[in-house]
Amino acid sequence: MTERQSAFAPPPRPRPSHLIPPAFGPAQAGFGLAQGAAAPAAGLAEDDIRLLNAVAAHQILYGKPSEALALLQLTVRFAPGDPQSLRLLSEAFLATGDAETADAAVAAHEAAVGPGRLAPSDLLRRSRVSAALRRGAEAADAFARFLRSRRPSP
Repeated sequence: MTERQSAFAPPPRPRPSHLIPPAFGPAQAGFGLAQGAAAPAAGLAEDDIRLLNAVAAHQILYGKPSEALALLQLTVRFAPGDPQSLRLLSEAFLATGDAETADAAVAAHEAAVGPGRLAPSDLLRRSRVSAALRRGAEAADAFARFLRSRRPSP
């Protein structure tokens, strides 16, 4: 390959880091710290977390959900209960086709937000994840709740 051709070649695909283990796997639904564990001493500032979430959201939007997963796993490790990070994490897992882990991320997001405080987009996400897992009745129920939440109150 000539020097001119190598300048226009696509960049190499990123390889998973073996130095930084993932914050969780499909079998671990905790998404962050274990129950009763203390938070890490060195954390990220709120602005840093918002920046990582914004970059991850753009990566998901523009077709790079696997790259967003790396950022979001770090974010969840340093801010385990951040609802925005958990929401984006569920979107990234859903975009990569890992519906089981997306389901666990949605459950963690719903627990972080609290019952009764779910936005309509959260209900739609629950419906999409349930449909990906082939849970038709649960997906239809979540979508019906999404539609009811979007209707104006009389």
